[in-house]
Amino acid sequence: MKVVAVGYSCMDVYDNLDKSYPTGNGVDFAINIKKRGIPAAVVSAVGNDAYGEQVAERLQISGIETTHLRVEKGSTAQIHMQLMDNDRVHRNSIDGVMANYYLTEDDFDFIKQHDYIHTDYFGRIYGLLAQFRQAGCKIAFDFSTFLEDKDFELIIPNVDYALFSYSQRDSWIEDKMKRACDQGVRIVVATFGEFGSLAYDGKLFYEGKIIKVENIVNTVGAGDSFFAGFMAGVIKGFPVQECLQEGAKLSAEVIQKFEPY
Repeated sequence: MKVVAVGYSCMDVYDNLDKSYPTGNGVDFAINIKKRGIPAAVVSAVGNDAYGEQVAERLQISGIETTHLRVEKGSTAQIHMQLMDNDRVHRNSIDGVMANYYLTEDDFDFIKQHDYIHTDYFGRIYGLLAQFRQAGCKIAFDFSTFLEDKDFELIIPNVDYALFSYSQRDSWIEDKMKRACDQGVRIVVATFGEFGSLAYDGKLFYEGKIIKVENIVNTVGAGDSFFAGFMAGVIKGFPVQECLQEGAKLSAEVIQKFEPY
C-alpha cells in the first residue's frame, strides 16, 4: 500500500526562539505514517532557497519520496509564530511559491498510482478528488476546524476517511459525523485535544482516550500525527478502536518533541 500527501509545505519559523523546521499537514502526515512502515510520497512545491533545501532534506532523511516535490524560483512558504505555554501562536505567513501552486499532468498521473491520498483545504486539489477516486484512490481529508466552510458540502461526498478537529463530544459534532457517513465517508474521526477522540463508521461510535505524557514540549503536529497513526491502522486492517489507539500513541510521541514528527 502506498500513500501520497498532496498539499502545502512550508517552514514554521519561531523568531523569538531562533528555531525553525519543515512542516505542512502533508509533510507531517507523510513522515509520521512512514514511521509506521507505510511507504509515503509528498507532492508539493518549495522555493530555490535555503528553506526549500531544508524541506527536501528532511523528507529524504525520513525516507519520503520527493520526485514530485517541485523546486521553483522564489521563496519557500513560511509561517512565523511564537511558542506560548507549549502551544503555537500564529503571527504572519508568507505563501511564497505555494501562492500559485498547481498540479501538473505528470503530478496528476503520479498521484493516481497511490492507494491512499492525504490532503486538506490548502492542498487545492479538492476539485479533483472525484477523479482520483474513480482511479481507485482512497481519500483521507483533514478538515481541521473548518467544519462550516463554504466548500465542506462539496468535498465530503468524495472523501473516504475524514478528520475533524473540535472542542468536545456533543450532539452537534455527532450529527456532523453521521451526515458525513450518510454521504459516503467510510470513517469519520473527530479529535478533541485533551478530551480524546471519537470515530464513527456509519453504524457505531467509538471513543478514544489520550495517552498522558509527563512533558509536553510542543502541540504542533498533534493532529497530523494522530491522523497518520489512525490511517496506518486502517491500512493494516486494524479494528476502528485500535486505529484510534494507534493515533493516540503517535500523537503522544510527537507532542514530547519540538518538531511535529
